[in-house]
Amino acid sequence: NPASTVKIYAAIAALRRIDELGFTSRAKVTFHSKKKFTTTVGELIEAAIIHSDNIAYNRVVQLASYDKLHKELFTSQFGMTQTALNRGYELSRWEALGENASLRYSPAISLHEGNKTTLIPAVQSKAHAVCSSAACTSLQDLAESTRRLMLQEQLPSEESFNLKQADLLVLRRAMRSPERTRGTE
Repeated sequence: NPASTVKIYAAIAALRRIDELGFTSRAKVTFHSKKKFTTTVGELIEAAIIHSDNIAYNRVVQLASYDKLHKELFTSQFGMTQTALNRGYELSRWEALGENASLRYSPAISLHEGNKTTLIPAVQSKAHAVCSSAACTSLQDLAESTRRLMLQEQLPSEESFNLKQADLLVLRRAMRSPERTRGTE
């Protein structure tokens, strides 16, 4: 059980996705679920990483997109071939919010920053991932993702996650925050 270590993957994929859509971690994100939820992308990532908030993590996966995670990030191109994220964490609380236990489903999500707004339609992924638990990964995949994240500026573009500098700093600050309440022991 990789527990909260996989939250970094979701954050990387979410930042890559919003960049593709022309947004940064300062964008407001709204999840149009049964119980609408709005925050900024950066605050959502900080909640998932710093406070190890499982509900925030589940939302980061929704924003990242199951398909994008499994077809674009968890690939040999990024040195991550033994990783999959299948089910949300803290399922009783998650399902009480009206959410689907499977991370294959994402509600409609809107992003707003400055004068730009985008609506990402709800989606039910058809991608298949080999993992019999909520999440699977390997030490090799964890090490490779950490290398690419922490050395982004020194690596050739093809070995990098190519995150925008401001977004990269949001993620790095969250990873080293002294406010972390779990996972430092």
